[in-house]
Amino acid sequence: MACVPLLSVANFADAYSLLRKYRDDLFYYVYFFTVADNSDLTQYVDVQQLNEDEMNIWDWVHNRQKDLRIGSVLKCIASHPSAPENPLPIPYVRDDED
Repeated sequence: MACVPLLSVANFADAYSLLRKYRDDLFYYVYFFTVADNSDLTQYVDVQQLNEDEMNIWDWVHNRQKDLRIGSVLKCIASHPSAPENPLPIPYVRDDED
């Protein structure tokens, strides 16, 4: 039985699409918990009383979401109290190194 190199059968376009899907799902997962932490999604409220983020979750649950921009998702996540003030990674420098 001949060994087939992995790169000859791998489809990078499919792998990249799957990676983007997982990234989008991860952002939505964090977004969902950020919205849920700011409000009680289990409490009954009138749909007109929902804010924009809660409405996005409601539309997603009811399969009615049409246009959700990543900018609004990232703003919501960044506004959470547990989000760091400087979200960019800062290189770690130990004090004992010159």
